[in-house]
Amino acid sequence: MSTVSEIWHIRSPEAETVMTCHCFETRLADGRIGWLAEGHPAPALHHQQSTRIQTHPHPNAETARASGPDQNGERTLYESLFRANTAPMLLIDPEREGAIVDANPTAVAFYGYPYDKLCSLHVWEINSLGRSALPITQRIASWKGGHKPLHFKHRLADGSLRDVQTYAGPVEVGDRRLLLSIIHDITAQKETEHFNRLLLDSIHDGVFGIDLDGRFTFVNPAALRLLGYRHESELLNAHLRTIFPDASESKTYAIQGVGTNRQALKNHEEWLIRGDGVQIPTLLYAAPIVRARTCVGVVVSFSDLTEQKAREAQVIDLANSFPGVVFQMQVDANGQIDMLFVSAGLGKLLGLPEEPDLPDPIPLLATTHPDDQGLLSRSIQRAVRSHDPWQCEWRVKTPKGVKWLLGRSRPRQHTNAFTLFNGVLIDITDRKILEAELQHAAHHDPLTDIWNRRYCEQMLKMAHDLAKRHGTPYSLIMLDIDRFKSINDTFGHDVGDLALTRLTQTLSERLRKTDKLARWGGEEFMILLPNTRLRAAATVAETLRACVASLRIPPLEQFTVSLGVAEAELEEPIQSLLKRVDDALLDAKEQGRNRVQIAEHDSQAGPNSR
Repeated sequence: MSTVSEIWHIRSPEAETVMTCHCFETRLADGRIGWLAEGHPAPALHHQQSTRIQTHPHPNAETARASGPDQNGERTLYESLFRANTAPMLLIDPEREGAIVDANPTAVAFYGYPYDKLCSLHVWEINSLGRSALPITQRIASWKGGHKPLHFKHRLADGSLRDVQTYAGPVEVGDRRLLLSIIHDITAQKETEHFNRLLLDSIHDGVFGIDLDGRFTFVNPAALRLLGYRHESELLNAHLRTIFPDASESKTYAIQGVGTNRQALKNHEEWLIRGDGVQIPTLLYAAPIVRARTCVGVVVSFSDLTEQKAREAQVIDLANSFPGVVFQMQVDANGQIDMLFVSAGLGKLLGLPEEPDLPDPIPLLATTHPDDQGLLSRSIQRAVRSHDPWQCEWRVKTPKGVKWLLGRSRPRQHTNAFTLFNGVLIDITDRKILEAELQHAAHHDPLTDIWNRRYCEQMLKMAHDLAKRHGTPYSLIMLDIDRFKSINDTFGHDVGDLALTRLTQTLSERLRKTDKLARWGGEEFMILLPNTRLRAAATVAETLRACVASLRIPPLEQFTVSLGVAEAELEEPIQSLLKRVDDALLDAKEQGRNRVQIAEHDSQAGPNSR
C-alpha cells in the first residue's frame, strides 16, 4: 500500500522539459516504511519554487555519500534522482566558498576526476572565472525561483575547457540549503554559434530577450559590453527597469508593448543606463518571440548612439556657425519635398522670432514667393532625374520683405524611393540688388532712366530677326531736340538736363509698353515700334511732335523736336535702315525743324498695323 508523499520537479538541461518525480512512501513486506521514486518527463513549468529533496530518514549530503544504499537494499530518493541521472549534477555549498559536497557518477565521468577528488574541490576551481564565480554563486543561492540557465567555461581534469550550460538553483537537503547544478556540455553548440557571436560583436549591436513580465531571459556579449556588465548573470532574471534611467515599479516601456500587441518596434530611440550609472543614447529594434502561436517574450537589438550623437552635435555646431544655412532635404518618387534638417541660421534669414527650435514643419518651402514656387520645384525635379549638381535662386517672403536665396547641393539616391539633398542656402539679397543695379545701369541712361543705345541695338536686332523669320513688320522713329546746344549755352546744363527729363517723360506716357524708347546719344532718341507699319509709325511720330511742342519748360520760350520715320524693308540690313531713318531726320531739320519726315521706300504697301 503506498501514497504519494511529494512531487519533485527538476528542469532538464535542454530547458524544454521538466523531470516530474512522484515520491511514494510504501510499507515493505517486513513492515518497515520505505521510499520509491518514479520519474517521467512532464511539460515545462514556468513558476518553480526552491526544490526540497526529502529522504527517509533525512541524511545530510555527506551521510548520503558515505552510506549509499542501506544494508536492506533501500534506494533513497536522493540516490534515485541524483546519482542515477544521466546529466552531470553537482551539489554545491555556497556558505563554504562554493565547496562541491557531492557529484553524481555522470559528473565524475565528465570532469575526469576521481569521485573523492572532485568532492574536495570548490566550484571556483573548475570554473574559468576563478573566485569571480563566488558572487554569482551567492546570487544564485538567493534566487526565489527555480533553476535558471547560465553559461560558463569549466575546466576538466586534463586542463581542457568546455563550454557548459548550468541549470543552478537552491535546494534543501535535510536542514541545509545547497545549490543543485545540472551541467550540460554545449561546447559543440558554442562552436556553431561562434560565427554568429563574432558577427554580433563586429557590428557592435547588443541583443537581449525579456519575458512578458519584463525580465531578462538572455543577453549577448555585445549587450553586456555596451551596458557595462561582466557576466550575463548580473542581468538574468533582473527587470527591464534596471537599464532605464526613469525606472519605476508602475512604469511600462515601449519594448514591453511589443509582447502585447505583437507589433515590431523599429528605429526607436531610448536612453539606457549602464551598470556604472552612465546614461547612453541607443537605437532599439524589438520583435515578439512567438512559440506555438503564443507570444512568450520580446527580443531586442540595440546600438549605442553616443558617438553618432556626438558627431551630429559637432555637425550641428559647425552648421550653425556657417555664414549660410545648412540643410538636408528629402524628395520622394512623387516629388514630395520634406525638409529633414535646417541649421539655426534659417530663423534669422527668414526673420522668425528667436526661439530655441524652429517650428515643425520647417517653413522654408512655405515662405517661397508664389511666383518662384514652380521654378524651385522644377529645378529640384530635374536634379532628382539627372543627379546633376543642383543650384537654384529664388525669392522668399519674410516679415521684413522679399529676400533672395541661393541653394546648392549634389543629390544622391538614398533609397529606391528617396533622393537626398545635403546642401547650403545662402542669402544673396544684397548680391541680387547689386546685380539689378548693375543690370539697370548697363541698359539704362543714367540721366533720363530710359533704355540706352546698347540695349536699343539689342532690341533692334531681335526685331530684325523676328521680321526675317516671320515677316513681322517694325518701324523706327529717330528724334532730335531742336537747337539743344543753344539751350545749354544760354540757360545752362541744368535747364538742358531738365528739358531731356521732361521730354522722355512725355514720350513714355504716349508709347505702348512694347515700344522701346532709348537715348541714342546726346539729344538724339530712338523709338522702336514692333509690329508697326510706316504710316502708323508716322501717325505716332506726329502725335509725339505735337505733345512736345505743347510743353512749357521755364525759362524756355519754345521747345520742339524733329523726327524721322522709317519702316524696315524685307531683307534690309539694320545699318541700311538706320541710315534711312537718320537721313529722314536730317531732312526734317533742313526743312525747318519741328516736323516729321518719312523715309519712303518702294516696298511700302498693305494695311497699316499698330
